[in-house]
Amino acid sequence: MISYKPGNWGVGFIFTLVGSVFPKAAAWAVPNALLGVTLLLNRKAHDVVGLEMEPMSGVAAVWSSYTLVLAFLLVFRSNQAFTRFWEGASSTAAVNSMWTNAAGSLMSFSSQEPEKLEQVRRFQHLAVRLLSLLFCSSMQDVCQMEDDSMEIIDPKGINPTSLAYFKKASVEERPELVIQWLYRAVVDAQKDGILVAAPPCLNRAFNEIARGRVLLQNIRVLSDIPFPFPYAQMITSMLIIHWFVMPMLASQLLQSVFWCGTVCFLVTMVLWSLLYIAVQIDQPFGDDHTDLPVKDYMKQFNQNLLLMMRPEAQLPPKFAPAALDDKPNLMRSWSTD
Repeated sequence: MISYKPGNWGVGFIFTLVGSVFPKAAAWAVPNALLGVTLLLNRKAHDVVGLEMEPMSGVAAVWSSYTLVLAFLLVFRSNQAFTRFWEGASSTAAVNSMWTNAAGSLMSFSSQEPEKLEQVRRFQHLAVRLLSLLFCSSMQDVCQMEDDSMEIIDPKGINPTSLAYFKKASVEERPELVIQWLYRAVVDAQKDGILVAAPPCLNRAFNEIARGRVLLQNIRVLSDIPFPFPYAQMITSMLIIHWFVMPMLASQLLQSVFWCGTVCFLVTMVLWSLLYIAVQIDQPFGDDHTDLPVKDYMKQFNQNLLLMMRPEAQLPPKFAPAALDDKPNLMRSWSTD
């Protein structure tokens, strides 16, 4: 994911080449402009100015209709790609939030009895490790990266037999396996008195985990099912036809070499840029500069889990009785420092 700042004037970032589609589009636009200029100079060199204008009458109107249809298809393609990108980003953030809430529920429902302290800590350590493993395996299931390794909370303490079985499972099976382990661990903890919440309240943690998995299945659809082939084939074919015809028409309809090259360059540049934008953001779970920072999401999720494990986070703050006599100051300022 590229993090950028528009700046005071809002134009400085346009010169950034990392993640930009301009270089690829320029590879089509520059030759197109040169071809248009060459054809125009050739027409002028043979002193045939005006001879071809009569047969070309009406072609501009027809060609503008073709370009309009092509532009509409490209806008549709870009809109669908942005929808897929935004759905992937919002769903990933929602899964992160749901599973963080599930972890918080399990921590809050844990018993505070001193004689169960060791059992509670063992359950909590197991829960956060399984949740970290769940998020990692789920992201690896939907991502298409050359290096899909991600940081997880050290699984030390989980019995080697279970870890070996997890490694033997396929990428698609691993999230389901971890969810089953989590469900079983929660049920056993409730039976042993480690979790003291009533079953209806405990069901909240189950629901959060299940809803997160459903969202990730929807994300996997984005990863597995590409933009429909007939649309992609038609749009690319029309672009290639446009690339060949545009300089020929411009060289016949325009008299200025400057404007012939400029029009060919700009029109071709814009159309191919729209295509490359759509292709670039269509599948946001990859290694491209504009893809979602999945590994950063993984790190943040682990940090949230480790925060919940701290004793300070599991004990609510005490409130001084003397403060009950004071009137609350609603105007107290508070900074992030």
